[in-house]
Amino acid sequence: FTLKADASKYARIAPVLCVSCGFSGNYIIERNIPARNIGTWADMSSPVSNATMADWDNELFMEYPFTGFDPNTNRPTGTNVLAYDEPSANYYELNSSTNLTPAMGFEIGLTDNSSLTYFTETTLTTIGTPNIGDFNIPLSYTGANGPPYPIGYSGENLIGNPYASAIDLSAITINNALLTVDVYDYTIDNYKTLSGSDLIGPNQGFWAYAQGAGASFVITENSKSSNTATPLAKSMASNNPYLNLTITSADGSHNMSHTLKIACSDNANDNWDEHDHPFRKSLNPKAPSITANADNTLLSISTFNNNHDTYVMPLTVNVGVSGKYQISNSGLQNLTKDFKTILLEDRLTNQFIDLKGNNNYIFAAKTTDSKERFALHFFISGSYKPANSYTPTG
Repeated sequence: FTLKADASKYARIAPVLCVSCGFSGNYIIERNIPARNIGTWADMSSPVSNATMADWDNELFMEYPFTGFDPNTNRPTGTNVLAYDEPSANYYELNSSTNLTPAMGFEIGLTDNSSLTYFTETTLTTIGTPNIGDFNIPLSYTGANGPPYPIGYSGENLIGNPYASAIDLSAITINNALLTVDVYDYTIDNYKTLSGSDLIGPNQGFWAYAQGAGASFVITENSKSSNTATPLAKSMASNNPYLNLTITSADGSHNMSHTLKIACSDNANDNWDEHDHPFRKSLNPKAPSITANADNTLLSISTFNNNHDTYVMPLTVNVGVSGKYQISNSGLQNLTKDFKTILLEDRLTNQFIDLKGNNNYIFAAKTTDSKERFALHFFISGSYKPANSYTPTG
């Protein structure tokens, strides 16, 4: 029996609510992975219970042994098949006989060969008995690694969607862990943060963050979504409640990008709290990023208290390739109900850009530019006139 998939959709197993029901024998579960002109990473997981890495080795190029360590990515070199061990805060080696354990996440480098230059569109097949039933996934937390991530290294767990179906993040019971997760999006060569009712597709691994002992993700048959078009590492929710700032190349020199999500509420703190989400650095050191900063922690989701007449949010912008960039915005209406004026400040050019009238700000950036070049200004009135601030010398 084969669950078919193509570039636009996939077959899925709907919620199985009969406790005594199950599957027997081997099924073939397909997943389309699109082509790209550069080798990139993906977080992946298995929808079956009795397969090994050798199954994926039939369609994907894999190299297993470690040959060294790359301090730029904080990852081993010489391999494109990795799993993560929270107690040691390190990746570890896999091999072709490694079990594709249900709800376990893996990081796979998608490439046709060791040159990492391209990847051909592939129909990945996972052969085995489909996973059904509820999954109570314990999240490891090792206090010896320091405070909880992102301040320290405790609580980072690479887990995965166990089903041959997309799941709704808002339908997962999360205990003593951040309510947001990270997935590696190969289309932008960067991590993307999922939140709210974002979907986690079949075969999708993701990073979850325990904040103390006893943390878990409880994924049930009722967590399944009826969506049949969720690609790997894509958010499909339409009710994104954020102001989104996305940095991309403006001259087409590369496809790498990153998005910062911003919100405000009356029960959020200006500093780090459970409404925020930490920034996870791209596996590609050249990828750009745009983040907020709270308690010396870089954030990809930043929520601040709306009880301000004026609020200034410093931004940290990093580019790994010099060139022309743009910062685009969407979802501005999610904050203008609280703040009539929202300005983007470029301290290098001494400009203030009113986001209401400018969806894109194009600028030249060098790798040596000050990372604190930009800031956001929020004002309750529509007549805010900010004072000029300093121009960094870097």
